[in-house]
Amino acid sequence: MQRFVIYFLFALLSACGGGGTSNITTRQPSSPAPAAEIPTQESNNYVSNPSYYSIVNYASRPADEVIAYGDSALQFGELWLPTPSNADVPLLVFVHGGCWSNQYRVDHTRAFATAVADTFGVAVWSLEYRATGDDGGGWPGSYQDVVSALGKLSSLRVYGIDTSRVVLAGHSAGGHLGLLAASQPEGSQLQAVIGLAAIVDFVAYAQGNSGCQLAAREFIGASYELASDAYNQANPVGRTLLPPVILFNGGADNIVDIDHPRSAGFDVIEIAEAGHFDWLHPQTRGFARLMDELAKLFGG
Repeated sequence: MQRFVIYFLFALLSACGGGGTSNITTRQPSSPAPAAEIPTQESNNYVSNPSYYSIVNYASRPADEVIAYGDSALQFGELWLPTPSNADVPLLVFVHGGCWSNQYRVDHTRAFATAVADTFGVAVWSLEYRATGDDGGGWPGSYQDVVSALGKLSSLRVYGIDTSRVVLAGHSAGGHLGLLAASQPEGSQLQAVIGLAAIVDFVAYAQGNSGCQLAAREFIGASYELASDAYNQANPVGRTLLPPVILFNGGADNIVDIDHPRSAGFDVIEIAEAGHFDWLHPQTRGFARLMDELAKLFGG
């Protein structure tokens, strides 16, 4: 069953230029593309609907620190600090997507984290976690990892982080995990939780037959008929989310349709031309709109 799911998952992301790695050790592209100038609102020179490969191969720098939040080799976060680093910088905690699968790792968020830290002056703690296929991953381990990481925020103060200004964001399946984590007491520390093409109504999403929807069922490890309690527990819908919720979706997203969060009753900030990966690519209108939202939240 797992091979069947991964086959469809790869087929779906390949249609968008997708790919991944099953290695625990994350990787940098061998020949990253040089960083292009990040567009301004005045220039309006934005990229639309970029592929997965374009974000994997976008130029980035190494993280400043790698900080464990648990005992597993996969329970860590890569920390990017603004350059130059000042005291009391705000923090974006980021949860990567990848259909909950260990075929996708934190490496594909490095260009995003580099741009947020170096261009916008916001520190980024980009989390790795145990995913489906890893020991302890899937439900509920992946979700518990994000909650555990939030429990370690106070330890980041030694890096000049202002832990009174923290936002949690997640992309796709990472958005689902972030929303769930924001329902726990650890979520009370957050100024907001942001879902970027987030899977909001897990139960509804898992009923479909696309690659990522099949992977949602693999994440639980059983069908809804056999594990309805687990599906409902894994659903952000119906939970009380402690910080304010902000959702972004693209009108051209063919992995998480924009009607998905709307059908669950959420307001959505829409970028009409955005696909699934715009939020991670520093040259898109979606990325620029996300940075505007962070500036409002952090008082910038």
